[in-house]
Amino acid sequence: MGLAAPLVQVWLNGVPAGGAYSLAALGFIVIYRAAGFLHFAHGSLYTLAAYLFFGLWSIARVPMVAALGLAVVLTAGAGALLDMSLHPHLPSRGPSPLVLLLASIGVATVIQNLLPIVFGDATLTVRRGFVGAGYLVGGARIAGAQVATIVVAGILCAALWVTIYRTRIGLAFRAISVDRELGDLSGISAARVTTLSFAVGSGLAAVSACLTALQFDITPGMGMPALLVALVAMIAGGRESLVGAVLAGLGIGLLENVASLVVGARWQEAAVYGLLLGVLLVRPLGLLSRSSGRLG
Repeated sequence: MGLAAPLVQVWLNGVPAGGAYSLAALGFIVIYRAAGFLHFAHGSLYTLAAYLFFGLWSIARVPMVAALGLAVVLTAGAGALLDMSLHPHLPSRGPSPLVLLLASIGVATVIQNLLPIVFGDATLTVRRGFVGAGYLVGGARIAGAQVATIVVAGILCAALWVTIYRTRIGLAFRAISVDRELGDLSGISAARVTTLSFAVGSGLAAVSACLTALQFDITPGMGMPALLVALVAMIAGGRESLVGAVLAGLGIGLLENVASLVVGARWQEAAVYGLLLGVLLVRPLGLLSRSSGRLG
């Protein structure tokens, strides 16, 4: 069975990782399409969610599922509050995308520096008493948290696609992502849709963070790698394509594990950015860009 088990393990590790990356990337894209700028505080809200999950489950002793759900709701609320407080008017009549980008970097810096003050600098974990032997599949093992990640990510990705392309709120979201002023003239409240987009995007990042926390340690800097991977998935997938972001996220998860198997874990990041360069050389607008007509 020599090579088969390691290859199966790559898949069993790569798909859950890719699912978590896809959720973070989808959250990033939802905010980008609604607001028109790169929301760099996305990574800090990701970190905030993991710490909230830790505080609720490990300190307040809230049951795990309830703690995860509450952490997601609180992070979504923080994202909505961030939009209402810092971005009351978006692009053409308000601050430029550059100003909003700089504001989001400032918010990210504040959050990243506040979390160690509240929780300390030590590495934290929510995995005590949770890690088991997992399930044996094809000579390899997959943990319960990884199975949960695959299931939750699949459900949320499908639910987001249906919401955006099969509902009235999704139609409003797509309208303002194309032209905010025309959306307002059509009776759509662009400000409300944008605030909802910040809540949904932040909530997706929170789910990704909490599921990741069930498998890895929690640190103050965990949001930056997640932000960069989400950005790579967004660009490689076609910037505004939901399906493209999911495919790119899954590809990144698998590629990291292939790189770890073949050349060592230290080459994982290099492999991810190599993937981005390769995609941009072949398809400069991403896998599923507007030019291909496949925005889903």
